[in-house]
Amino acid sequence: NVYWNNTAAIFASLLNANTVSGNYTVDRYSGDADATRVASNNFTQVTSGSYTFQGVSFQNQLTIPINLSADPAPTLLRILVLYATSLIGVEPVGGTLADGQVVTVNSTGTAENNIVTNVSLTRFSERIPAVFDNVLYTNSSLSQ
Repeated sequence: NVYWNNTAAIFASLLNANTVSGNYTVDRYSGDADATRVASNNFTQVTSGSYTFQGVSFQNQLTIPINLSADPAPTLLRILVLYATSLIGVEPVGGTLADGQVVTVNSTGTAENNIVTNVSLTRFSERIPAVFDNVLYTNSSLSQ
């Protein structure tokens, strides 16, 4: 489930890859609560409601079907927020987010005067370039 607020719309691209055979596909999903825009942009009409995810309230929800046993397998989901800024929430239903997307390292140290210092580092997985919607990403070069 993808959640968002206000008058924004969501456009999602799901990259499916089989690294052995080299087969790649891209599935695209969209959601917009604005009926006037839906008529012109051919996005999926969503009904605004009241949703809560991770303690945050959202107005809109779109469910994106992801089949982890498919071949080529889902590898990456890219979500674009259109028309307005919005917080988004991504909730894995019936599973968890794929390993390696976020790595957090926490460290606590104590100095001579019993001063405690906490340091936290969060590293996100590589982000694909904005041209992704027109080309396939190979992690080292782009090809059409």
